Amino acid sequence: MSARGGFRRSHAANACETILSNQRFAWCRMAAPAFVPDASYERALGAFTAEWAYAEAAVDMCNLVVLEAYGGRAIGDHLPTTIEERIDFFRKAHRTLPLLAAYARGGLPLIGRFAALRYDRHSLVTGLQLGFLAQLPADLQRTRCIPDSLFTEAKRFTEGEIDAKAAEAADIAAGLLAHAVALARAAAAAEPLVANGL
Repeated sequence: MSARGGFRRSHAANACETILSNQRFAWCRMAAPAFVPDASYERALGAFTAEWAYAEAAVDMCNLVVLEAYGGRAIGDHLPTTIEERIDFFRKAHRTLPLLAAYARGGLPLIGRFAALRYDRHSLVTGLQLGFLAQLPADLQRTRCIPDSLFTEAKRFTEGEIDAKAAEAADIAAGLLAHAVALARAAAAAEPLVANGL
């Protein structure tokens, strides 16, 4: 704090301001992404992101129940972490584990829809970041330290299309959660689960 009671600017803040005010560094000042026009678009994107997160959590719940109660350790010894690993574990378990044979017909179409939607999720969420980074000057975009993959074109969606994708993600999440509940109930009926150390 300064003697007058206010906060002093740090040396780093002063240096940053000097750099940004210098014309040689004008490229550092990037505008907001051009394809994010207003708050309603961001609302739609936020709704999709929330519904996608619920669907991911439901996949995790299914995989956890399979891992703990249906012989899933024959496929992997821990809960998968990446999207690809989660999908692969779910599919492999439902196709190969005998205890899941009765649940494959309901579960596999759900994970298929989830897997298909992941590409749109990538375009919506990661594509937003790519659109922002694409504003770097062309001479910097193609340097060794910034790979071309950061500037690949992502599919663009309208607000209405994003709302439809959010509704689809919500439907998938509900289906996967119901699937996880059915798996857990069947496992509990076959062998009572021990909860909270009791």
